[in-house]
Amino acid sequence: MLLACGAYAFGNRHNIHTLIDAGAILLCIGAFISIAGIQLPLRFLPAIGVLAFLIPIWPERRMQLAGPLQEATARITQDVCEMFGMVVERQGSNLLVNGAGIAIVEACNGMRMVLTLLLVCYAYAFVRPLGAWWRTFIIILSPGVAILCNVIRLVPTVWVYSHLPPPARDRFHDWSGWVMLAVALAFMAALTRLAQWVVADDSAPSPLYSAAGRVRTADQFPAPSMVRNADPTAVARIHYLLPPLLALLVLGVAWLDQHRIGPPPDAASYHANIRQASSQIPLQSGDWLGTDIPLPYDVIGALHANVLISRHYQNASTGQGVKVMLLQCQDALVLQDHFPPACYPNTQGYRLTHQYDRDWDVDELRVRGIVYEFSRRRFDASDSLVVADLMILPNRQFARDMSPVRRWASDVRSRFYGAGQMQILFDPQTSPCQRDDMVRAMLHIFAPVLNAIAAPVQAESHP
Repeated sequence: MLLACGAYAFGNRHNIHTLIDAGAILLCIGAFISIAGIQLPLRFLPAIGVLAFLIPIWPERRMQLAGPLQEATARITQDVCEMFGMVVERQGSNLLVNGAGIAIVEACNGMRMVLTLLLVCYAYAFVRPLGAWWRTFIIILSPGVAILCNVIRLVPTVWVYSHLPPPARDRFHDWSGWVMLAVALAFMAALTRLAQWVVADDSAPSPLYSAAGRVRTADQFPAPSMVRNADPTAVARIHYLLPPLLALLVLGVAWLDQHRIGPPPDAASYHANIRQASSQIPLQSGDWLGTDIPLPYDVIGALHANVLISRHYQNASTGQGVKVMLLQCQDALVLQDHFPPACYPNTQGYRLTHQYDRDWDVDELRVRGIVYEFSRRRFDASDSLVVADLMILPNRQFARDMSPVRRWASDVRSRFYGAGQMQILFDPQTSPCQRDDMVRAMLHIFAPVLNAIAAPVQAESHP
């Protein structure tokens, strides 16, 4: 339970969602051990181990894993399809079959299927009366089995998506997932039989099974020496006192966490000043006319922004236009994985082709940022995107990337002052000089809120 509290507190402080969820599961396991003792959980250790599959992969980590998995799956699927005589072209994670385009992210990016098949392999390893060596072998082999089954599923899926109407596609997609579970079990069984035939199985029998292969009864499990030699009176006393003591410990840690990790006293007024400054951003400034537009992608809603502005500004004289997105979050942790190289490839299928650092001087501000160039091909057409990105932190700090934001968020004294981000999207046909002029114009328009975000704070005095 101490480990659970430590994992939860560390994960909460550093925004590691996996540790937060793991802490909750470990807390339940610790509570069960404190009441039932250690002997019973040891007998059901594989069942307790499967609880690790309850820990979700949070969106920011899932996106980092899904992108490479999509491209790798598309590459392998293309090779297999060409072996069967299908003419398949690939661009990133997109496949072109018989003139029809298929995005692997649309059909199946593999994340859910791979995790499901990993669970099937794990269950097979501990349900079958196998020795420790065989179980280790199956668990090590399980990622390869999962990827193989996913490719087996995707090859006919590619054909179905390119030849059949949408209702048939959806039915095939759903039913093929269930079929792959049976295929994975059959593959593991066949592989086990083959390995046992090639190599003599001299592994020790499973502790859950006798030499004859029958399930052992409870009295056949020897108690640990520590339990056999303990004083029964002392064991009973500890058995009754440990749960309430651990409960008090958990409550104490929760109270300490609540009072230790929280916003500083002046954070509320700081964020209120930012909201007030954002309301002063004009829709018209000189030749620039602005209109509010929808957000460029959906995941922005998960950031719980204190300020969020999405606008399109058009220059009445030159006809040039830019899209501007400015956001500021009260908790800097939620912003640390939100930046163009992660968002645009994972949400819109763009590929980063070039980036370069830029500095802009406007209204006594020295602003540092990065300009990213993306491209995207969609079979019969292609497009590109240019984004200028800059990060804003209190105490007049402007950062090019997420490294300063992560350092700022890792300190509980500064985390709840939050962080800001500004993205400016250009027409790819504009020249670098024109982009710099437009960035300076937008920085001038948004200067009130930029100054409010970069205002001095007393982060170092917060305990």
